[in-house]
Amino acid sequence: MKPIRPTDAQRKFIECVDTSILLHACVGTGKTFALANRAAEAIRRGVPAERILCVTFTNRAAEEMRQRIELYCPEDSHKVVTRTFHSLCAWIIRQGAVKLGVPQDFCIIDEDDAQDIIDDLKLPKLVHLSARDTYYMLEEYKLYGRVVAPKEGPPLQRGTVDKLLALYQRELAAYKALDFSDLILLTHRAFLPNGPLAEEWSTRFDLIQVDEMQDTTLMEYEVVAHLARKAQNLVLAGDFDQTIYEWRGSVPETVIERFRQDFPRQKYMTFVENHRATETLVRAASSVVSALSKTEPRPAKAAAKGDPIVIHSAFDERSEARWIAQQIKGLRRSGVPYKDMGVLCRSNKRASAVSEVLEGEQVPHITVEAYEFFRRQEVKDCMARLRLLLNSEDRVSSRRILQRPASGVGDVTIKRIEDASKSGLRLTDLLSLSALDYGDPFGPVLHAVQHGTLIVFDCETTGIEPLEDDIIELAAYKIHKGKLVDTFHRYLKPRKSVGRSVYVHGFTDRFLDENGEEPRDVLRDFLEFIGGGMLVGHNVVFDIRMLESACSRNGIAFARDSYADTLSLARRFMETNSYKLGDLAERLSLSHKPTHRAMDDVATTWELLKYLVPRIERGAAERR
Repeated sequence: MKPIRPTDAQRKFIECVDTSILLHACVGTGKTFALANRAAEAIRRGVPAERILCVTFTNRAAEEMRQRIELYCPEDSHKVVTRTFHSLCAWIIRQGAVKLGVPQDFCIIDEDDAQDIIDDLKLPKLVHLSARDTYYMLEEYKLYGRVVAPKEGPPLQRGTVDKLLALYQRELAAYKALDFSDLILLTHRAFLPNGPLAEEWSTRFDLIQVDEMQDTTLMEYEVVAHLARKAQNLVLAGDFDQTIYEWRGSVPETVIERFRQDFPRQKYMTFVENHRATETLVRAASSVVSALSKTEPRPAKAAAKGDPIVIHSAFDERSEARWIAQQIKGLRRSGVPYKDMGVLCRSNKRASAVSEVLEGEQVPHITVEAYEFFRRQEVKDCMARLRLLLNSEDRVSSRRILQRPASGVGDVTIKRIEDASKSGLRLTDLLSLSALDYGDPFGPVLHAVQHGTLIVFDCETTGIEPLEDDIIELAAYKIHKGKLVDTFHRYLKPRKSVGRSVYVHGFTDRFLDENGEEPRDVLRDFLEFIGGGMLVGHNVVFDIRMLESACSRNGIAFARDSYADTLSLARRFMETNSYKLGDLAERLSLSHKPTHRAMDDVATTWELLKYLVPRIERGAAERR
């Protein structure tokens, strides 16, 4: 792919890596491109990649930023910390959970789950609001202490809101859960002067970049400002003329004013050249915002002219909808997929009218209201079971399964289980076959260590997608009755180039061409090696999925439901800031250290398991 050359404005921004910047960048002006290149430039100039933080507003934007940084700086890109605001706060809280008095294994409740909990508590009926409005009312009160007046009905009293919030927070505590506002609030409090985490995090990063800053709240800004205050290298990037989150506390003018006070050496830069849209669209947009903004977008020199904007006047809403249907059909015939088309309406009523006509014209589509299907109680009950199948440690889903329909497991039993958490027991273990068969969810791994066979294994891969990526190294220990009796270590030829994954594991295409074997032969030998042994690994579910996918591609039958994950075990029986294999090895002074070479990781995992087994055994009586 031909490299993209930055514009003069982008180059100026990219090369300014030693100070704070306020970047006003309209949509389509190459903001993400420039932010990723600036991070890469900082690494080239000697800034350690792990001391660079990039904060985005959505998971999709965070993934795009990771991919861009990997493209421009493949060697160290995986070390750059790239997170959304919520995942950043969750990471900080987990690191300091003991100091904050928060369970280290807390789960995060998203807005949909939070509204489900509010519905289950019947809080909306107490204030005559929807679950959604009740959630946002409680969020506003929790974060800012403001009682928002409902659109209809009598105003809410502060005492009433206090009671509702207490009920809601008590239920979150029962789930050992935090919602999105808790993440922001706890982190903000931890960073206050003399806060429990203020000092240790004030020097964690040398360079911080925040994308889409116009959608951040003042509290979120104060979190990143604390992280950057000592380094004085913070970028706030966004289109300050637009924000779609004013309803949740987004105040770009206030944030900009505070930024200029907190970082007096900051520079102001702008990107106005649009590289995404046609000249027609950019000039139309510019004419709209010209009276509202000092910064008007302009089309790139290479921008296509584009089709003219069409204004269609219809006799009534059904005539309008039929015209829309014909336009969609015409676009589809020209090769545009349906998923790349959208219809925006001013109201739900108008959207329903358009949907009705599209259905009659046999145009496949979905409306936002269709998602309400997933809010029905019976559908949520089914989804909870599916989610538990995908994540056996999903406490929110397991609690719902135990309570709906009534299973005979009441609040008293649930509390007894949660009170036994120091023994490693979790609510999800009530639904574990191991607990049923052995009377202990950890019975299988303890039995295998003492009387059976364990296969501690690890694989290095070309990526993280089981259907797309390949195993290139496979290693294992065979442990019988607690003793190492055999080892396995082979290289495999991948179907494609290792690409940028070489910077993680170090195996080049040439090395694997010379040393790799046919995957089918290696996989068959490995399955013979493991026999009926219990598979063990650190985040072993990933390795098992990679192994299952590789076997399937090569026509080999393989499935394994019984396994032990040292990552999960460490989280249950250790209190520490990080559960990465390397960090655990460092903390425990293990004799082996992981190196992203499969055999080193296997040796470290086995040593970690030997450390954990006595701790698992100590809680066996209480768990039973």
